[in-house]
Amino acid sequence: MMQKTRVNGTNGAPEPAPGNRGLMMLVLILIVVLGFMALDVYFYRQSTMKGLGLRYLWLPILVLTWVFWMSLKFIQQAYSLNSMNSAFQYLLASAFSLNYPVARISEGKVLVDALGKENLIEAIGGPGYLIVQPGNVVLLESLDGSWRVVGAGVKYMKAQERIKEAISLEERHAHIVELKATTRDGIPVIIGDIRFRFRPYTSDLSGSFRRSPEDPFPYSDEAIALMTYNRPLTEEGLIDWHQEVSKVVEEIILNFVRQSLVDHLTAPDAGSADPRSEIYRRLLDQEGKEQFRQKGAELLWIDIGHFGIPSEVKDQRVDNWHVRWSGSVQIRRAQDEAQRILQHEEDRAEAQAELLMSLLRRWEAISSKEESQQSRHILYLAIISQLLEMIAKSAQGTDGG
Repeated sequence: MMQKTRVNGTNGAPEPAPGNRGLMMLVLILIVVLGFMALDVYFYRQSTMKGLGLRYLWLPILVLTWVFWMSLKFIQQAYSLNSMNSAFQYLLASAFSLNYPVARISEGKVLVDALGKENLIEAIGGPGYLIVQPGNVVLLESLDGSWRVVGAGVKYMKAQERIKEAISLEERHAHIVELKATTRDGIPVIIGDIRFRFRPYTSDLSGSFRRSPEDPFPYSDEAIALMTYNRPLTEEGLIDWHQEVSKVVEEIILNFVRQSLVDHLTAPDAGSADPRSEIYRRLLDQEGKEQFRQKGAELLWIDIGHFGIPSEVKDQRVDNWHVRWSGSVQIRRAQDEAQRILQHEEDRAEAQAELLMSLLRRWEAISSKEESQQSRHILYLAIISQLLEMIAKSAQGTDGG
């Protein structure tokens, strides 16, 4: 479990200086050496070999000088320093609390000396001081794996601490030129010109630690840690934080496109939901915020851009539409023609039935009258003639239909 200590120095107040135990130790060593030399001179002069003790006064000085020199050589070789002056400065700072190195943090970077002077804080780490400009934070990591975040102000770096990441709290702007995905109905779609703004999230999802005139750059230790540690490592190196946030935006948009039909994306119906509104909702709902939170980010604004279809697919899509609509028109025509024929047949059958009923009534009327057999035969032949004429017309109508 990583340990952390929140240090929010937005007021710019310097941290208290460490204790001067190293300086006190140096003074104590000098007192002991000088005392030893004085006692050596006094007691040796009281011995029988008077006048020969002064040559040994240089021995402690030579030993200390040799130890000091070897210490400088070890520091230079262990940390691959460019010069002995850098090793001497680090020895004074770490052993005697003197001449601490200083590093400036601005725009999310450790500023390098214009003269090319080696910066011990960047090369080795603490002890030393950080001058963190407003709108910047620094994540410090110790050799035991613990970490802490320091904000703006003059901050003291303890021994064995190194700068893991310097981060700017300013809002970031990103631009995704083009995304490609295939819709649910198998049509490739291009989503172009996506723009959005984001920043390190400043609080938990409840909305605490909002910006204010007193604290214009609030931050969350958890967000800084996630920005630093929750990034994958590839063959090219550690993935940039901006790329990780862009991947979240891409994933949400592409998943929506893959679940939608192309007509819903490019030409939604009047009664259906706007696809851009649905994407906005997915990006800004609780689940979307949590995905950004896992990357230490907070989405502020986004423009989806536009949906398009590749030119090589557009012509084929027009042809498909033509075939589909032509088939629909032909089916509608066939249905209308079938309906017309059906109506015509119903009218013809009704007319035939009425004519047949009329002939039957006439036959009944003839049969009830007392007429000669010849007259009945004449009327009978007339009815048969009319019936045959009706059948002939019906047959002609069927052939014509």
